[in-house]
Parts: sequence; structure tokens; C-alpha cells
Amino acid sequence: MKIKKIRVRKLKEYFSLKGTNRTRTVALAALLTILIISIMGTVVSSKVPVEIESKKKLYTLRHNFQYTYLIGLRPNVLYNKTVIGPGETPYLPISRSVNITLNYWVDTSIKNIKVEGYIKGVVVVREEGGWSKEFKIIRPITINSTRYDMFFSIDLEEVYKLINKISKETGSRSLMYTIEIKPEVSVVTKFSQKEPKKEVFYPVFKIKIDYQSNTLKFEGEKYTFTRDKEVKTTKPNVVKVFYWPIPAAVVKVFSYTALILSSLGLVSLAVTMFRSREISEVERILSKYEDVLVKTSNPSKYLNEAVELNSFEDLVKIATNMGRPIFYTMKQLSEKIEHVFWVTDGKLTMKYTTLELTTDQK
Repeated sequence: MKIKKIRVRKLKEYFSLKGTNRTRTVALAALLTILIISIMGTVVSSKVPVEIESKKKLYTLRHNFQYTYLIGLRPNVLYNKTVIGPGETPYLPISRSVNITLNYWVDTSIKNIKVEGYIKGVVVVREEGGWSKEFKIIRPITINSTRYDMFFSIDLEEVYKLINKISKETGSRSLMYTIEIKPEVSVVTKFSQKEPKKEVFYPVFKIKIDYQSNTLKFEGEKYTFTRDKEVKTTKPNVVKVFYWPIPAAVVKVFSYTALILSSLGLVSLAVTMFRSREISEVERILSKYEDVLVKTSNPSKYLNEAVELNSFEDLVKIATNMGRPIFYTMKQLSEKIEHVFWVTDGKLTMKYTTLELTTDQK
């Protein structure tokens, strides 16, 4: 009897593509390619908007307010003049009054526009973090033009007297006081066939009396209230694919569909291939018991009289108890391969037989 040691395929061959159907291999490669392309397409298309939003300006309409001022001075050596403007520092001891002009005008692209309304309001003196007191009333003045100028005059001597009087009453003294000119500008804008548009604006001008720096400071010199009219329009976004303009929505649907179908196809094919590569009982036996098996091409003459066992594990137990090797041979039948394992001591023979489909039948 010729005997040789069995060499079983390594476990990693189980996971290789050897032995798999070539058609399945090609299909797997194709699905992987489609999946990669669809993933890239999905990532790129997800950042592309389906629609493009644009704005179209119907007209421009802006209400502008600009404060200009001059500071009246007491006789002084520093400037040697009675009036200074914004470019020079107004020190409190020599500042006597502030003459303010409020310039109002409308910038618009609308033709034949008409503006009507009025200006009223108050002038308030306020202590920083403390009291506030109405100092003067701005009596209503009518506006009937797209441009109007209004004049205010603040007597600082009167303001100082008011501050000193209230400070004596409250017992508080601050380093900062504010004169707030608070006009309320109510206008009605009329143009073309549109319904008149009524609006109210509050362009506040502040004069800071800063005792710490001993100067006057000014805030809120210019305001612009924009009332431009825009309309939003949307249109389908189009992307070029190989120089062909295609709607972005179609590209998204195509990429998502390709991703889903290729994923499902890949999973289905992988499951099919995995099942086709499931290890058979013979492969399990040859892999697990490689060290105790002896392959022979000359079966024992006692096989026809051998006792048939129901499991290979029983045969292993008997071989261990007898201290004998397990012999193995196989025989090609019509559509199957018969694998026979046996152990013998010359008198008693035990065998285990299992059948396996040929490669073409798997």
C-alpha cells in the first residue's frame, strides 16, 4: 500500500476568488466599479443645489438723515473765533451753544415719487446711568418734498443750569451727561400705482457732555434707512456631464438610484458567492484532522466488510483507542465524489463515508 501525507489547502484560499465562477467575478468587479462611481457622484451631487435662487431689484428707495453742526464759543484765546466745526475740539468752558441742521433726502430709482409727512420730537438731557429730563419739544413741521432741512439750537448754558439744579436735588453727580435730539419722522411715500407706504423713522443725535475729558462729543450723525424692493426667482440648476447640460435633480436621482442598486446587487452577489464557498464536510475534516490522516490510492481490501459509522468523530475516537492512523481515499462517481475514511487493525475495520458534489454541480 502506497502512503503519502495529505496537504490541505490553507484557510486563506477559502476567501480567495479561486474556484469561483468567472461570470460572478466579472459581475463583482463591475458592481464594485459602479458602486465607487455612484458614491463619488452622490457626494459631488449632494453639494450641488437643485435650484438656483437669484434676486432682481425692482427699485431702490433710501431715506437718508444727516446731522451737521457748529459750536458757538465764548470769547477765547485758543481758537480766537466764535464758531468751530466738527474738525475741532469743543472744550466745555468755552462752548456756549450747538447749532444743528438735520438734512433729510430720498435716494431712489423711482420716477415721479412723492413724499409727504411731518417731523416732531423732543430733546432730552440724560445723566449716565441715572435720571433723564425732557429739555425741549420739537414742534411738528410738515414735509412735502423728497428733500428737507430742519434747524435746532441747543443753549448749553441752559443745559448746564438744568444739570446743576437736578444734581442738587438728587445729590448725584456724574462725569457724563447726554443731550439726545430725538426726532420722530413720519413719511408717506407715493409712486406709480402702488399703495402709499407709511413709515416712521427715529434718527437720534447725541451730544455727550464729558466732564472727564472736559469736551463735547457727538454720536449718530448719519442714518440711511434702506427700503429697496427685490423679488426672488428660482430656476432649475443645470450641470454639464461630458459637455451635455443635464438638470441637477436628474443627476441626483440617477446617482442615488445607482448607489442603491449597486449596493443591493453587491450584497446579493457577495451572499451568493459566500454561500458557494461555504466549507463542505470533507474540507472541514481535511483541515481539522490533517495531522492524523494518511491518504492512499490503494484502498484496503477490508473496506467491503468494514463497519459503517455515522460520524467521523466516532472514527477518530476508535483510531485513538486503537492507536492506528486514519486512512483516506476518494472515488469519482458520476456526479459526486465519494470520500472514504477508515481505520483497521487487520481484523476489524471501521469506516466513515461521505459524498461531495463535483465542482460543476456546486
